[in-house]
Amino acid sequence: MPDDLLEFVYQPQFAAYRRLLLALAIGLIIGLERGWQGREREAGTRTAGLRTFALTGLAGGIFGLLGQQVGDGVVLIGIAAVVAITLTSYVLGQKVTQDVGVTTQIAIMLTFALGVLAIRGDMVLTAGAAVVAVTLLDLKERLHGWIEALQQAELTAFIRLLLISVVVLPILPNESVGPGGVLNPYLLWWLVVVIAGLTFVGHFLLRTMGARTGPLVMGLVGGIASSTALTVNSARIVRTDPDVLPSLSAAIAASTSVMCLRVAAVSCGLAPGLLRPLGIPLAAAALTALAVALVSSRQGRSAKPDPGDPLDLTSAIVLATMIAVVSLVAHYALAVSGPNGLYAAATLAGLVDTQGISIAAARMSVGEGAPVAALAATGAILLATLTNSIVKVAIAAGVAGRDMAWAVMVHVLAATVAGGVALAVVVAWG
Repeated sequence: MPDDLLEFVYQPQFAAYRRLLLALAIGLIIGLERGWQGREREAGTRTAGLRTFALTGLAGGIFGLLGQQVGDGVVLIGIAAVVAITLTSYVLGQKVTQDVGVTTQIAIMLTFALGVLAIRGDMVLTAGAAVVAVTLLDLKERLHGWIEALQQAELTAFIRLLLISVVVLPILPNESVGPGGVLNPYLLWWLVVVIAGLTFVGHFLLRTMGARTGPLVMGLVGGIASSTALTVNSARIVRTDPDVLPSLSAAIAASTSVMCLRVAAVSCGLAPGLLRPLGIPLAAAALTALAVALVSSRQGRSAKPDPGDPLDLTSAIVLATMIAVVSLVAHYALAVSGPNGLYAAATLAGLVDTQGISIAAARMSVGEGAPVAALAATGAILLATLTNSIVKVAIAAGVAGRDMAWAVMVHVLAATVAGGVALAVVVAWG
């Protein structure tokens, strides 16, 4: 019966009714939020409520239908009428309430426009836009709180981040260039954007959430993007504020945990045959690093330290350049030595990143006549992961000093031992 009912409702002759219902529903959900926000105001001082918004959405739908019948000029007349009524209501209401906010007025005009779009456009897109609008209206207090918490340096950093991502990134060629096609200007600059964005997010989390919770969240996010970049940023913060060393070492350990899981997911997804020899050791290493991160985070202080520069573009560009150079060196090593050079390429690639060599090694182990055996690919990926972890210790030592290096080495050794034991068990059991 329900299937028959749905089939009946979705017949073509009911399309206009379904779209009108969507226009009415949009007015109702926006009106519900606006009515709730103004529920405490005295009668006669409310600009618009549930009924007004519902009627506005329905009116937008009706004008959209009329536009299909007699021409789009009717829609323009409807828009002009809504704008005129809204402006008149705002001017008259301001004299009574002295409220200079225009959010409700804009919401009314948006409701009418969405009502028209419900008739003339994609229904899913229209419904999604309405949900986003209601969400923004409901987040008023939280958005204002974020603005109040934002500092001038962070606003400037955010604008610079938009500049390098929205303006610079789209104009770069998204194609492989250089020897072996290992360089891609778009992807390299995207890496700069990711690293810089990670620095910005980490700065904000550390300042707003404190040194006990913020770094752990920062590490989990950083492991998805670049655990190496997260290490550079964390060491830089510790250099200026040594008291946050336990918390930031926990962030690095957490990023290592996520990095291991990311490598395992990507590699095993491309080559399911690696699930047993590679997935189990990396999972063991990830769980161990996460355990160390949780223990270290409990030792961190709860104060909110100064996280320094919110956007370190120089470090991001240097790291992306290093990745480009290492990618070229790894390409030549693999070209000269063939499959036998995979371990050398993995070691070189692990100096800056594990993602590229993991994808390459996994692909080389797939299919009949694959140039690399599954166990060899596993060894190369694990070698790159180990090299990358050792590099984190070197970064910590070079940027923040011996104490930071020892703190990072704890989770590196623990994860390495756990992964090695798991690998030995897998190999022994065949």
